[in-house]
Amino acid sequence: MEIYRIEKLHEDLYCIRETESVNIYVILGEEKALVLDTGYGYGDLIGEIRKITDKPLVAAVTHGDPDHAMGSFHFDQVYINSADLPDLIAFDHPKFKRLTLDYRLHKMPQLKGKINEEAFMATSLAEVQFLPLQENDVLDLGGLSLEVIAIPGHSQGSVAFYESQRQWLFTGDTITAYNIWNHSAFPQHCSPLSVLMASYKKIAAMRDQIQEIYPAHGEKPLGTEIIDSDMACVRDLCRNYAGDALIETFVGPAYRHQYQDRILLYSKPMLEEALKNGVEE
Repeated sequence: MEIYRIEKLHEDLYCIRETESVNIYVILGEEKALVLDTGYGYGDLIGEIRKITDKPLVAAVTHGDPDHAMGSFHFDQVYINSADLPDLIAFDHPKFKRLTLDYRLHKMPQLKGKINEEAFMATSLAEVQFLPLQENDVLDLGGLSLEVIAIPGHSQGSVAFYESQRQWLFTGDTITAYNIWNHSAFPQHCSPLSVLMASYKKIAAMRDQIQEIYPAHGEKPLGTEIIDSDMACVRDLCRNYAGDALIETFVGPAYRHQYQDRILLYSKPMLEEALKNGVEE
């Protein structure tokens, strides 16, 4: 197994799979290429991108979690919603780098020797210029542009990127065929479930304008039916949480709720807030 594997999805869209876990997208315009999410940064990401394109690069992240934004050190400038920047900077610490590295090598021991652990631990985000992203911003690549849509929930600063010609929506961790992860090492990182539900409804209102959903983990592309499944899972949590088990994750214990094929990870304070205030705005 190698650190990176390139998949061609369309003539102007590629996915670089990092450690067979994280989806990093490379979107090709006529003038520039957008690198959407930067992964952990375990290997030579720029070298992999240059196998795809020699165009000037623009880098942006859907949110500030380390598996999607720690690799930002590969770039001079990276776009990020400012609400997620403090936690990303906090993750740029030997303790959390070691935690993410040990978790990955435990889960995938075949990567031992593939990742230069000393080089990874020595990386830093200190020299990166982080540029603010907010609702309705547009990244123009020449002949192709992506609009920023705020979708807080998974994190307070989570954003999606929408390409209107092809009707592609890149959703980060907010919509995936993976877990609904509303749990973090930092209690303030995730928004209340009512905020997540509002983001789901916001995307659901666009469903006639979406052909393909591209998440930051797992299967891709997804259809819009997954939005309904995620909303149903959040609603079911508020009715049927009593049997949910407490499990260990690499950022600490979380409760695991399953509804049909959807799994939601959450904290006790998150549930208590939802039961008190509801999840429908």
